[in-house]
Amino acid sequence: MIFSLYRDFFRFTRSMEDGGDTWRLFVRHYYGKHRDFLSRVWFDAQGFTEQNIMDRVKHIKPGDYAWLQGALELYDLERSSADTLSRCEELFSEGGHCDTYLFIGFFSPDAFVIEYHGDSVICVGLERYRRFRHYPLLLAHEFLHCVINRRFGQGNGGLRSRLVREGLAVYFSKLAVPGRRENEYLFLRTGAYNDLKKEERDIREKLRKEGELVGDIFHGQNRELPNRTGYYIGYRMVEDFIQRTGETDLARLLDHSDRISMDFPRT
Repeated sequence: MIFSLYRDFFRFTRSMEDGGDTWRLFVRHYYGKHRDFLSRVWFDAQGFTEQNIMDRVKHIKPGDYAWLQGALELYDLERSSADTLSRCEELFSEGGHCDTYLFIGFFSPDAFVIEYHGDSVICVGLERYRRFRHYPLLLAHEFLHCVINRRFGQGNGGLRSRLVREGLAVYFSKLAVPGRRENEYLFLRTGAYNDLKKEERDIREKLRKEGELVGDIFHGQNRELPNRTGYYIGYRMVEDFIQRTGETDLARLLDHSDRISMDFPRT
């Protein structure tokens, strides 16, 4: 199912136009209705406190989200979500259905997976969206993470495991949303993608030598390596495995994911 929580957030912002206590309005129209889910995201998954949220809410102005409302008026988010998820389920029926929550947070990634009431679900935080060209790719990417978490658990594991998971998610998004440039599936600008291709040999060697010591290579917090290096290398590992073995079936790729390597020790 698709849960469009964001619509209640806009009810909250519209209610601000008539005045009143912002926090009370927030609770009445949005937080109170979806407290269970939002608490799971904000407090359990992301480690924030209710005070963090209260502080942010107090600074909201009615027009702060007008740009997002405008973008959503031009983009049928529910239809796109349904179409993309249907395509994902068609490609990989063994994965089952992945419930998807469309919400507005304050600190959330664009899309991610959490455990909620004993199952893996997809979360889409809309607060940073300016346009939706890459949205179907993101949703397909997270669909496979949802499936992987159900099969193997949510833990990130070691570096090799994380690289393989991200690489498989990129591979799957290419199947689900074909016809884009390869750099788009990695959410990289063309120049950054080309730079990674040029530096790939050296990056692989560094990762082989340093392993876990290399630090965060997924979120742009590594000063020595380019942004999103982990996603690029993970995808190249999957691509190498497919070329070497001829295996393209997604279920079998998941079953044999421990064979996808870059000369890393198994974790």
